Amino acid sequence: MKRYIILLLALIFSTTIFSQKGKDGAGNIVAPATVVNLYTSLTSNAFIGNTTINVLSSAGYAVGDLIYIIQMQGASVNCYINIWGNPNSAEPYSPAFGKIVSYNNAGNNEYAQISSVAGNIITIDCPLKNDYTSAGKVQVVKARRYSSLTIGAAGSITSPAWNGTTGGVIALEVDGNTIINPGGRIDASESGFRGGVLSTSSLLGAGAWCHSNPAEGAQKGESIAGDVATYLANFNGQYCKGAVANGGGGANANNGGGGGGANAGDTSLYTGTGNPDVSVAGYVTAWNLEAPGFAASSSSGGGRGGYTFSNANLNPLTNAPGAAGWNGDVRRVQGGVGGRPLNYNTGRLFCGGGGGSGDQNDGYGGAGGRGGGIINIISYGTISGGGQIVSNGQDGFTTTTPAPPINNVSGRDGAGGG
Repeated sequence: MKRYIILLLALIFSTTIFSQKGKDGAGNIVAPATVVNLYTSLTSNAFIGNTTINVLSSAGYAVGDLIYIIQMQGASVNCYINIWGNPNSAEPYSPAFGKIVSYNNAGNNEYAQISSVAGNIITIDCPLKNDYTSAGKVQVVKARRYSSLTIGAAGSITSPAWNGTTGGVIALEVDGNTIINPGGRIDASESGFRGGVLSTSSLLGAGAWCHSNPAEGAQKGESIAGDVATYLANFNGQYCKGAVANGGGGANANNGGGGGGANAGDTSLYTGTGNPDVSVAGYVTAWNLEAPGFAASSSSGGGRGGYTFSNANLNPLTNAPGAAGWNGDVRRVQGGVGGRPLNYNTGRLFCGGGGGSGDQNDGYGGAGGRGGGIINIISYGTISGGGQIVSNGQDGFTTTTPAPPINNVSGRDGAGGG
């Protein structure tokens, strides 16, 4: 199984002057997995020019605090409905399924300073620069305002994992210099959008791009278009191979692999089929049996999941995927499609997309991995040292092997996308 690592790092060097820079004093982080931010969510829409926002809870927020406002989701994607009105069938235009139609307000973000707090209404010093839609999961994150920041060898700053409402974001302001000592980290790895979870039923021969029946395929990864509840509500399905925005597609039955999630990338180079591994002699020949020249193809975004189940020991250098002799589900090209790369040209920021789940029917499959989270630092000084600022995505979970192997077969189900 290939590994797909998502990295999102935003280092913002700003000349904006906030009147209470450094109000939290010198930061000295010596403990691992230290959470320094406070999180709440927006409860009503907010618009350019507004100076008040409504939040779920203002506890812990005070005058002079710096807040980071970011909309996590809310993008619109294409769901092709065929002439029978059925979004679940494998009609010819299905590759357009999940394509981003509009980002809407997803990814909009900005800093603001609090001038007053009254109940759950926060007033800010300067008008908002962006629109925010509360249904798109908008976070209001209290950022620490350090005069300087030192992270020790065993210390790290992290964030809670995204839970569908808050998390997955580290936001800091440092008035002076930041020193990250060797071994120290600012780390949002594996805190982004959630991977698809495993289901337990699986049909032979499934080929849909989207379906509401878990027997047809595995669950898709979360994305800037929403989570699986959103998928079910908007296009009547959260399973099968079609990728949704930057979330990887779930594998199709029987026992395909999940698609990888995605983040930044060249949107013009996306195909959803990933980048074939040609590092071993003979792989080129095997890939080109899938389609002429496929071994030389490449795609931005997430990688495609592996073939469906076969129980025949044929030579893949001479027998194409889908050939009848493979038996079982004949090793079909029905793995989850890789998530789409996102456009960063407008200043928006996004979590990494979740990987799609692998398909299982024997209880040995792998779920999809989480995407990486967001790190946003306003630094007025230098950032130095031998430590790390990192936000890696999570590997997809591998298929496991029963002990002892059944009929000497290992890896009986599909692995998840990273």
